[in-house]
Formats: sequence, C-alpha cells, structure tokens
Amino acid sequence: MKTQEYLIHSSYITARTSLPLYTEEYRYTAHLSEAAHSHEFLEVGIILSGRMMHKTERGNRLLTEGCVYFIPDGHSHALEPEPGLIVRNLYLLPKIFLSDASEESTPVMLQDFLLYFTDPGLRQTAEIRLPQDQLTAVRSLLEACDTPPCCDLLSDAFRYHCLMNVLLLLCDSFGRACPECLVRRDARIYRILRLIRENLSLSTGDLLRTISAELFLNPQYINRLIKKELHTTLSALILDTRIEKSCELLLKGHTITETAAALAFYDHSHFHKAFVRRLGMTPSEYQKKNFTGL
Repeated sequence: MKTQEYLIHSSYITARTSLPLYTEEYRYTAHLSEAAHSHEFLEVGIILSGRMMHKTERGNRLLTEGCVYFIPDGHSHALEPEPGLIVRNLYLLPKIFLSDASEESTPVMLQDFLLYFTDPGLRQTAEIRLPQDQLTAVRSLLEACDTPPCCDLLSDAFRYHCLMNVLLLLCDSFGRACPECLVRRDARIYRILRLIRENLSLSTGDLLRTISAELFLNPQYINRLIKKELHTTLSALILDTRIEKSCELLLKGHTITETAAALAFYDHSHFHKAFVRRLGMTPSEYQKKNFTGL
C-alpha cells in the first residue's frame, strides 16, 4: 500500500461545498487500477452497480453491488474496478459534524458513529453490505440529491438533507454490522462537546472553568476523561471545534478579523496558522473558493 500513495486533503471538500459533506459518482468502463491513497477526511464508498477489488491494510476483498466501504482519515486504500462499476462516494469531516451532533435531538447512534471515525485509538477501515431495502432507499435519496425539485436558494439545503439521510441509513447498517465499534461513551463526553460548542467565545481558560463548574469536575480529571474517551487532549478538541465553527462564520460573510475575535483566537495570525494546519488553506482562500463555487 506504500507504492504510488497520495493524499487527498480536507480542502478537497471545502473547495467544492460550504457543507462538511460532499458526494461524487464514478463510472468505470474499463478494468484499471487506482493508486493507493489516503485522506484527511472520511471517505464512504457505496457500490451501486458492478464489482471491484478493494485493497486496504486489512487485505483484499471483492466488493459487489450494495457493499459500502469506510476509509477514515490517515488510512489508505486502492481500487481495481471492473467494467460497469458505478460507485458513489461521500466525503465528510466527522469532527465538524460532531460540533452539531451533540444536540439532544441527534440520534445517539449517529453521535457514536462520528466519534468512532474521529477516534485515532479505535477507527479503522471497514466494509459492510446494505440490505436491499436500504440500498433502494439510498439510491432514491441520491437521485433526489442530484435533481433537487426546488429553487437555487433551497437546493443546497435540500441536497444536504438528502445526504444526511443517506448517512443515517449507512450509520444504521454500520451499527448492525459492527456493533462493537459503536461503543457508547461516558455520558459526560457529550455534555463536554455541547459546552464547548456553546461557549466558543470564551478563552480556553474560561471555557475550561465553565466545563469544570457545569460537570463538578476538576480540570485535570476532565483532561484524563477526554484522553480516555476520545484519545486527544481537551485543548486540541477545543481548537478543532473553533476551526470548525470558523468555517460556518466565514461562509456567512463574517470577516476574518471578526471570526477570529468571535472565537477567542489570540489574534489574526493565531487564527490564520491554526486554520491552515486544519484545512490546508488560508481563511481567505476558503472564503474565496466557496463564494465563487470553485
């Protein structure tokens, strides 16, 4: 898997859509081999027709109609499609979804699904097969996504909800196929995620004190809890969430200076460097590409 390996950055998604979710369809008319590649996002591939050999670090497997593969960021895979293969890819940024998925109305399974694919201590490549009724539903949703029956002002929202419903169906099938993967975390983790999202205007120190007071836990214990449950640090989790929220603010027309101030970055330079490290482009490049549709 090391030969001819290349990396697709998360900017591949953000340069094409203002959403943390993007889809493409590929049709193969000849037998060929695609080089091994990895990502900075989660790739989900749905085989709509035909067959292909799928190569991952877990081995090679023949995938046919109805099969779905999940490639977390940092993991590699390669494809050997046969003529007639049609595969629909969904690319998503799970950490961005998590900032909204801590809402009480979000299905528990979806929260656990997203946490699994953001957890470097657990995540790995996976393959499942959709039941026929779910495959039929996925096809219908993708067809609706491609031809939204609404005006331009509403089409993005319509497509987003179509893809979200596809994601929910995939989440359901993944949970049935790999129940051991969707381990329910300590309930306090979900409260911490919500508190971070709701208090991003606070400095990191004040935010930590807010979480500590809300959960009646000392900061050292909260850090240990985050490391145990999410295999990251609280400061890294807060910074990731700030960057994710900044994407939303930038796309709503806020200036870079306004965004940096609203999210308690030290200054413009601090925001600029953190954004580039996370998304592979500057805040101004992100705004320009999304506003121009490039």
